[in-house]
Amino acid sequence: MGIEVIKNLKTELDALKTEVTEAKSVGETIAAIEARIDAMENERKKSFEVGAVDERMVKKAKADAANLVLKAKLLNRDTQSFEEFKKLATLVEKAIKPADISSWLDEQFSKQVIDLMDYDLKIEKLFGSITVPNGVAQLSFPQKTARSKAYLITPATDAVESAMTGGKVSFNPVKLKTLVTVSDEAKNEAVVGALLDVVKQDIAYSLAIGVEDALVNGDTSGDINDNPAATDVSNAFDGLRKYGLNNSVDNGAGSLSISSIRTAVKQMGVFGSNPSECVMVVNPRVYAQLKNLTDLQTIDKIGNAAVLKTGTVAMLDGMQVVVTDFTPNTLDSKGNVSSSGNKTAALIVNTKAFKVGKRNIVEFEQDRNIVNDTMIYTGRVYRDFHQMFVPVTPIAEVINIGD
Repeated sequence: MGIEVIKNLKTELDALKTEVTEAKSVGETIAAIEARIDAMENERKKSFEVGAVDERMVKKAKADAANLVLKAKLLNRDTQSFEEFKKLATLVEKAIKPADISSWLDEQFSKQVIDLMDYDLKIEKLFGSITVPNGVAQLSFPQKTARSKAYLITPATDAVESAMTGGKVSFNPVKLKTLVTVSDEAKNEAVVGALLDVVKQDIAYSLAIGVEDALVNGDTSGDINDNPAATDVSNAFDGLRKYGLNNSVDNGAGSLSISSIRTAVKQMGVFGSNPSECVMVVNPRVYAQLKNLTDLQTIDKIGNAAVLKTGTVAMLDGMQVVVTDFTPNTLDSKGNVSSSGNKTAALIVNTKAFKVGKRNIVEFEQDRNIVNDTMIYTGRVYRDFHQMFVPVTPIAEVINIGD
């Protein structure tokens, strides 16, 4: 019997050796396989992909987590001091390790505020984004002089390199911050419960508005904005107006004309050749002028999209029209903000030629103002914005638009 056991063990050992050899032959060791299994298990846990937690429970847990983080900040207490934490911990431990709960709570708060911001982000959503990981100072990419191309290559010949410059585009998202004050009465836990959604929405809206303002009016030199205060979001990075002034069209001080629009598109060269890649960004003043363009008003000229039928201008020459409040009505004839300016501008931009750099996190802190008995709360997001091609002109700005 002892000999038989030894034979069985030898057979099993030989089988294991074969499995190890086969694993090594495809570049995997047993340790690597185990690491992959552990990683998959952790991912499964983080995603709540377990039978004990259904989709509704997950959704509610994430919402409760976001509210708990905000509630703890509002009351200046540790999250673990609340009964809600114990309930969440019981649920969450089925899906993630208990040691991860605190960071998971913060992550859910960030995600919920980011989701709320998304409702008010019209300009940012036009562009692709690059996520700069937390803890990484900046990400850099080679700067192109033209779009990358595909070439026909015969056997045994080298591929053709697309045009690159020696320069680079570096994304280093800067901090945009909002401040919310709440009466000391909010220190009562019952009052805080009613304030949670209001405070979250206020933080999300003000941060979204700051991002949109910077994307339209950003200028690190301050020249085009009449040297604003140092804390103005327009100082964060160069935005669409700044880039557009390098390729401008003078509208002649009157209402925006279709001729000016088409001249601007022509000046964009190849970047204006595909209307589906381009958008026209205007403020309400210019949008009203677009509705008066005879080329867009009647069914015989534009069909069922005619302004007189729909009351709106969704497209112009195949380009999407986006309305924003942030293009100033106080520009001079050159497109710069001026105390005596009464003109405005319109932007036409190829959305594939620009990228938004961001960190996927919303930071939140609180303090107390003992002078006026209020609690002060701040929310922060991080953004950057760059043109990916030089010295081409993937954007044009129609300036000197009057009435």
